[in-house]
Amino acid sequence: MRRLEYSYSTLHSNGKSIEEFTVPNTMKIFSSSGGSKNGAKINEDEVILVEVKWDDVEESILLDNKTLTTK
Repeated sequence: MRRLEYSYSTLHSNGKSIEEFTVPNTMKIFSSSGGSKNGAKINEDEVILVEVKWDDVEESILLDNKTLTTK
């Protein structure tokens, strides 16, 4: 992989990151942190759209908060 790009968006915020590698990268785990003091705040029922592109491949993921109940 030579290029990794991802973005996320919620109702009130969004972000984007692009990384380019001079040598093909084989890492499979990436992490990111923001510059906000208290982190991003979203509503409990809000959906987050995450779009990831690596080289010529693209994927969209919807993240939502599912409440789990146990018996």
